[in-house]
Amino acid sequence: MNFKKLAFWTTLFTTAAVPLATAQNPVILQGNYVSNVFGQSNFILNPNAQTNIANVTTVTATVTRSTTTPLVATSEFNVAIGTANGTATWATRAFDAGMKGQNCEARFTYRGFAATSKVHIKQGANTVATLNLTPATDPRIASINFPCGDLSTATTFVVTDTAILAGTNEIGGIYVGLATNQANVAQAEFVGSLAWPNTSTSSSVNATTFTAFSALGTAAIPKGSVTSPSNAPKITIPNMKAGNYRIQFTGNFLCFSAIDTDSTCAVRLTDGTTEFGSQSGLRSLGAVGGGNQGETSTTLSFDFEYTGTVASKTFELQGRTNGANTYIRVENNPSGGALQISVSRFPTSSELVVTPERQNVWGGVVYTNQNQSLFSGSAPGTTYTTFNNATWNQPTLLKGSAAVTVSGSGNHLGFSMSNLPVGNYKVEISGLINAGNGGATTADVFTKCNFRIVETDSSGTVRTEVARQGHGDASVLTSANEETRDYVNSFSGVYNNTSVATRNFVLQANKYADSSSGAVGICQAFSQTTASASLNTNITFLLTPLDQPSNSALYVQGPVLGAQTGAAIPAGYVGETFSVIGTTDATINTTSGIFSTTLAQQSINPGVWMVIPSIHCKENSSFTGAIRFGAKITANSGDNWSITTATTDGQVGLTIPNLTANGSEFSQDLSGLPMFLNVTSSTTYYLRSTSYNNLNAGSITCRGILKGVRLN
Repeated sequence: MNFKKLAFWTTLFTTAAVPLATAQNPVILQGNYVSNVFGQSNFILNPNAQTNIANVTTVTATVTRSTTTPLVATSEFNVAIGTANGTATWATRAFDAGMKGQNCEARFTYRGFAATSKVHIKQGANTVATLNLTPATDPRIASINFPCGDLSTATTFVVTDTAILAGTNEIGGIYVGLATNQANVAQAEFVGSLAWPNTSTSSSVNATTFTAFSALGTAAIPKGSVTSPSNAPKITIPNMKAGNYRIQFTGNFLCFSAIDTDSTCAVRLTDGTTEFGSQSGLRSLGAVGGGNQGETSTTLSFDFEYTGTVASKTFELQGRTNGANTYIRVENNPSGGALQISVSRFPTSSELVVTPERQNVWGGVVYTNQNQSLFSGSAPGTTYTTFNNATWNQPTLLKGSAAVTVSGSGNHLGFSMSNLPVGNYKVEISGLINAGNGGATTADVFTKCNFRIVETDSSGTVRTEVARQGHGDASVLTSANEETRDYVNSFSGVYNNTSVATRNFVLQANKYADSSSGAVGICQAFSQTTASASLNTNITFLLTPLDQPSNSALYVQGPVLGAQTGAAIPAGYVGETFSVIGTTDATINTTSGIFSTTLAQQSINPGVWMVIPSIHCKENSSFTGAIRFGAKITANSGDNWSITTATTDGQVGLTIPNLTANGSEFSQDLSGLPMFLNVTSSTTYYLRSTSYNNLNAGSITCRGILKGVRLN
């Protein structure tokens, strides 16, 4: 064999493949530091089972060490769960004091596992983040972002399963520490809002010192994480964290004088002791003969930085005037606009944003080919009823981390999210959700329904109303039992989750008006997707996070140092190799130009490969002279491929001179053949040969060699 040529080609092409390998396969290095990422310290005590499985505890589970086909470095863990909810827990060393209140991340590589497998991040006994694993036959890199915590309890990395988990389930390269997927751009986040109904109410202040406005008389409707104390122009923000805030009041703010006088008014935002934001001044020019006239403002904005610790804060609007006959008034007026208060947070420039694992905070369900009507034959009522009739089957499609809701009895129309992280979420329903009429007589009738999405506890009791929408159906019936409906629509609301827990979201309805004979109007949820259906629609629930920060750099690329251990590179990884030698000596075809002799063959898996062929041949004792020898690599399994047949398969001609009748042997590399194969599906490739000139006497036998290295 010509080893000089073989070494040349091997060196050339394996060197060229290095940039491709690093681009496609980011490598997690073992040890206490992640290379090239700000020198982040890894707090997992045993990330790769490098020498043992110490610092890993199990409950009805088994963890073993494997060096057979490691995902990362030279060894890894194999996990089996013996009973449902068994656990394997990796310990960490104590977090550094500077990590308190920052963003942390767990990263790891895994293969195997089941749809019921999960990874939890726990701080003491509390689960602060969860990732549902997706079964994988190839290695996957996963990431979970979580708050580093107040460092009062230890952080652990837990693998579990809600069912028995058997077989080979590999995990390695475990990292727990400060978030590595940081960016330099932060985004604003919606905190919450209050909106007063369009009912004419007002509150006035007539004082020379700042005084709080009294209650407006009607209850405000909250969105997001805020609440309304005393129904006054106040807003409470629970779990308020440091950052830049804007609190905006929209409505009618009037400064007026009861007599002919020139007076001024001012308002401010305060928590009762500290003023936040500058005063906003209004002026009343008064009017001849007095009267309630003066300046009006529709929007007041207060921008400030809050630097305190995480706590619940209540902010209120206060007003003052500089005259006994001057008033500052806030109005909630249907004609002039309802009062609203909104809160937004803008992170400081020093904050770095992390990209949370989207899979953990997104999900929903789709219901098809079912329907249910509520309140048929009943008079309007004041209570809501849940769509939980047994006619509803389980949803036909689950999205993300959603599951079938389990609250209450029956098959509730809704969904559940397990271990939902703290934050603001949009909960949306779309489909044919309507009010309908139907009666024995034709008449001008109507039915009105309210629909709402609610969050319930495990017993089905409503804890929070997330969104509400009304529907009315007014129609003239032209035949008995006729119905008319609203068509496909959607509505949504904001849900604030204040603690990590399982949350259930269901649809409810209330028929609040019905003029039909016998009160036969209905509130209906309807899904019909058959091919013959006149109206094709699903009912879809979807939950998406509102606090999603910007994209960030996931990896820092650079030269990758080999493991330097001599361990074989696992199948599927860049650098994987194969080597095969033909099992028998094949006699070269003596008919010129017919490639019918197979010297070696190899099944090659999908990927980009460099293949290096070579041959070793032997003449029999009666052969003399020269032979012009041909070889080719082909994916065609049939024989008798002619050199004159048009083909994309590679072929090369070789002249072997001065063969003598002494049974001599020779080796030849075939580096002139195309050596790059782009394989899209597992394919067997053949090294074939022929003679280009007919052999007058004797014979020649050869054995082929195929060597390959994966480039991608």
